[in-house]
Amino acid sequence: CQGGTGAAGETAEVVVTVGQQVATKASSFVYQSVQATSVVQLTGPTTGSVSLTVLGSGFGLDDRSIDGRVGETACEASRWVSSSAMTCRVGAGMRSSHSVTVSVGGDSTSIAGSWSYREAAVSSLSGTNGPTTGGVEVTVHGSGLGTAGYSAKARVGDTGCETSQWVSDSTVVCKAGSGVGGGVGVTASVAGVTGVQSQGWSYDGVSVSSLSGTNGPTTGGVEVTVHGSGLGTAGYSA
Repeated sequence: CQGGTGAAGETAEVVVTVGQQVATKASSFVYQSVQATSVVQLTGPTTGSVSLTVLGSGFGLDDRSIDGRVGETACEASRWVSSSAMTCRVGAGMRSSHSVTVSVGGDSTSIAGSWSYREAAVSSLSGTNGPTTGGVEVTVHGSGLGTAGYSAKARVGDTGCETSQWVSDSTVVCKAGSGVGGGVGVTASVAGVTGVQSQGWSYDGVSVSSLSGTNGPTTGGVEVTVHGSGLGTAGYSA
């Protein structure tokens, strides 16, 4: 007897007819449960819209309601290929080690930690120096910064930006705070994913323009006021 198609995990009775005699065995045949064994294409951009292929068994013999999911997000499109393969067009997302789930009928299977979005990376800065008083915008360019304004944050050195604004998957704008020194790293973090441009920012150097008081006694003890710029916004170690 060659059985017909059925849903994964579904049970069926077997009926044998000989002449006028009929024998029935209830729930004696079980269609193979869906099982995913491997994923082809393990990483992709945070913007999504790339296809991964799931290999396994029990995916059915036709394109009956097969669905895929990456983490908690349904595939943008799920396509049955064969009883042992299906494709999923991955949606946008962040972070790594997401499970991939295939559902056929009422049965499902998952492969844990089989898909990761690429990590954030910072490639360059628009604006690489500014005054020690801060308040200037630094545009951070890179990739993997997400497709929505999750909770974009940036910092210059160890100081958080006065404001951080997510613009796109490749851009975050930071309004730098006050500080001093050169060769300061700039960090962009989106939804817990971080990219760093080391030594990418410098505060303007110290400049002396004039003095109030240009002479005094040999005994010293007089004040000289130094005027200039880049002297910082707090009593660092002037």
